Amino acid sequence: MIIIIDRSDDGISKPLWRWIMNIRLLKIYKEVYELRSITKATETLYISQPAVSQAIKELETVLNRNLFVRKSGGIEPTPFGVQFYLQVTHFLKGYHQFEADVLKLNQSNPLRIGSSITVAKTTLPDIIKRFESLHLDNKTETTIANAQDVLALLIEDKVDVAIIEGTMHDETFETIHLGFYNLKFFSKYELNISNLETLLQHRVLLRESGSSIRNAFEALLLENKMIYQPTWQAVNSEAILFAVSQDLGIGFLPEVLIHNEFYIYNDITSDITTPITLCYRKNQVFEDPLNEFVDIVIKAFGK
Repeated sequence: MIIIIDRSDDGISKPLWRWIMNIRLLKIYKEVYELRSITKATETLYISQPAVSQAIKELETVLNRNLFVRKSGGIEPTPFGVQFYLQVTHFLKGYHQFEADVLKLNQSNPLRIGSSITVAKTTLPDIIKRFESLHLDNKTETTIANAQDVLALLIEDKVDVAIIEGTMHDETFETIHLGFYNLKFFSKYELNISNLETLLQHRVLLRESGSSIRNAFEALLLENKMIYQPTWQAVNSEAILFAVSQDLGIGFLPEVLIHNEFYIYNDITSDITTPITLCYRKNQVFEDPLNEFVDIVIKAFGK
């Protein structure tokens, strides 16, 4: 933003708050002024002559002043144009310093990543290593939690980007669907289970209420018009895997986490899935490292 000081008849200065200049127009004006030629400015700026002329016209319309006097040999700045040039150069110098400072800030501040547990145990390490190997100046800070807590961190601006199991519905955030995790029931040994009804007669080891995995389980019950009262639930998948290894009950987790030594019940139900979603706030200041990270994530999930 550039503020021009106008002098009223009584000599009192007043800011023209309506001035919000397009940086591009100011750069074009500076080039035309210094070269004293619209034609030469088009060559250095690599834009068309009509575009340069239109930019000068837009400035003159907003200013309600002529910036140049057209002569047969070219153009000359008006007295107002000379004073305007001095303000423009001062402003652009500060603006370029601002750009450089933001770039340094961009590089020195870590990219804050939030991840749900399954993503952290599978794909995330390779994603972070890839990002940090390509961008040595951009470090990362990672928080692992359930999807609800990760989304809360994103909304509170405590992380810049989140990869979750589940979905997000908020128009202030960009969301990219990355795929699905297949969810499976599994136990230490094969049990005499032929359908969902007989499976629910056993202790089912579940993730906590509100997690995407728990939501999928409850949706399965609703679809089959069944009721189950949980007696064992955990806030992470490791606890469920360990409990199943101790023959404590039947686990319900993404298939990608289930070890080969466990027995998986593939024929109990039709496919049960939970979506994987990438989320980040729109119009962030540090766009370059974020966009690069997003590209790496998308490629990692084969999108």
